[in-house]
Formats: sequence, C-alpha cells, structure tokens
Amino acid sequence: HQHHNDVHHLIQHDEDIDHKHNHHNDVDHDLIHHNDDIDHKHQHHDDDNHHHNQHIFDIDHEHHQHLHKYNFHHNQHNYNIDHKHHQHHNDVDHDLIHHNDDIDHKHQHHDDDNQHHNQHIFDIDHEHHQFLHKYNFH
Repeated sequence: HQHHNDVHHLIQHDEDIDHKHNHHNDVDHDLIHHNDDIDHKHQHHDDDNHHHNQHIFDIDHEHHQHLHKYNFHHNQHNYNIDHKHHQHHNDVDHDLIHHNDDIDHKHQHHDDDNQHHNQHIFDIDHEHHQFLHKYNFH
C-alpha cells in the first residue's frame, strides 16, 4: 500500500517537473520572441540612424559646396577689385609721370628762354658799353 503511495507521489513529482519544464520552454520561447523583437527594433533604429547620417552628410556636403562656391566668387570679386585698383594706380602713376615729364619739358623750355633772354641783355649791354666807350673816347 505504501509502495502505491510512493509511486503516486513520484508520478505527481514527474508531472510537476514536466509542468515546470513546459513553463521554462514557454518562457524561453517568449524570450526568444522578445529578443527577436528587440533585434528588429535595433535594426530599424540602425536603419533610421543610417538615413539620418546620410541626410546630415548630404546637407554638410551641400553646405560645403555652397561655401566653396561662395568663397570662390568672393575671392574672384576681391581679385577683380584688387586688379582694378592696381590698374588704376598704374594708370595714375603713368599719368603723373607724363605730367612730370611735361612740366620738366616746360621748365627746360623756360630755362632756354631765360638763357636766350640773358644772352640778349648781355649783348645789348655789351654794345651799349662799346658805344659809350667810343662816344667818350671821341
């Protein structure tokens, strides 16, 4: 009789263990699903990040291109201004040199005129002197 009871307990015990095993299996199964879901979400998140990073990269690239173009035009503009300014200075310098040459030429001319004038005065004085000398002598 006792033996029968022991067997009954053992069977009961086995059923409990089976039940627990089943429960464990269910929990494992749920966990596996849960992990799959998390993996899927991670994957989704990674994809989003990738698109986001790509988008940022594209914006940066455009921005960079824009700045590059802008700088290029800006530098070109400055170069043109410098060039014009420089050209203008050269033109002014050139005009000034011409102007100075003209003034030098006029001075030279003036000096020559003075020279002739002085020579003429000297000749008149000399003649006059000769004349007075002769006149006095007579």
